[in-house]
Amino acid sequence: MVENVHDSFHIITPRLVALSAALKLSDGFTGGALISQPVFVLDGEERKAYKHSASGFWTLTGLAKGAYRLKLQARYYFPKTLVIAVVPGDKVEDPIYRITLQPRPDYPYPPGSMLRGLVTTASKDKLKEGEQVPLGRVKITATYWSIEPNLKKGETLTINTLSDNLGRYNGRYALFLENPNPKKEVSLTFKKADYEEGFAEAEPLVMRNVFLRNQVMAPLT
Repeated sequence: MVENVHDSFHIITPRLVALSAALKLSDGFTGGALISQPVFVLDGEERKAYKHSASGFWTLTGLAKGAYRLKLQARYYFPKTLVIAVVPGDKVEDPIYRITLQPRPDYPYPPGSMLRGLVTTASKDKLKEGEQVPLGRVKITATYWSIEPNLKKGETLTINTLSDNLGRYNGRYALFLENPNPKKEVSLTFKKADYEEGFAEAEPLVMRNVFLRNQVMAPLT
């Protein structure tokens, strides 16, 4: 989630350095600060950003007026790319960017009820015809019943994630369930452009990991 807000923001910076943009980075699981150091890549080049401990904001300085493509990367999180606009002036009021980075499957979740799995599809390589290979960037949605006392009767919870597309976690996903009802099944959907939608069900185990069988996605014909 990226939000461009219009609220007043003041940072003490050296007089000779122009403040170009302010970014508030949040952990998509906890809602708090990131648990790893972010890397800022601006138009393809890594750029140094400054963190202000009191506010939790990161700032970019000394940029010329214009639009920039910013890619944010951090261990345990999916990367996020956005366009930031730099305007002239020595006080930044707009824009301030509030950005949430979502956890990858290797995120160090606390002990709890987890669903983990792997999404695959048939290889397009003629030499590996019929072989299943990992499929990344699949949107997985889980709908489940919770024993959370604050929920209304009959109300369900929904969470989303993506299957990873890099390295040893390619095709894998992880979902953390908040107080699931162990007597109710979890419904999952799997969506990706140019592939048939997939469905699955699972029985959650309280405070335990559940490893689901591979979810096979078939290309649209």
